Amino acid sequence: MNTHFEKSFYETFERDEADKILEKIAFHYTPKHGSWLNVAEIEISILKREVSVWAAERNMQKKGIEWSFTKEKAAAKFKLNTQQN
Repeated sequence: MNTHFEKSFYETFERDEADKILEKIAFHYTPKHGSWLNVAEIEISILKREVSVWAAERNMQKKGIEWSFTKEKAAAKFKLNTQQN
């Protein structure tokens, strides 16, 4: 069933049933060549490029992370047994 046109409801259902259904819905037409998804895809593409530039700069600078949460602190926090069996 093509639900993009009122006519389709009248072709599929009896007139009273089609009228009941159509009272509950509203059609919002969007151009076939574009939609809100295009906007979302553009924004995601921009974000991806920005993250790629940031990652490349961090890698060129050879930036690292100085961890302060040691294995011993993790074992104590999560009550892990660190002894070998």
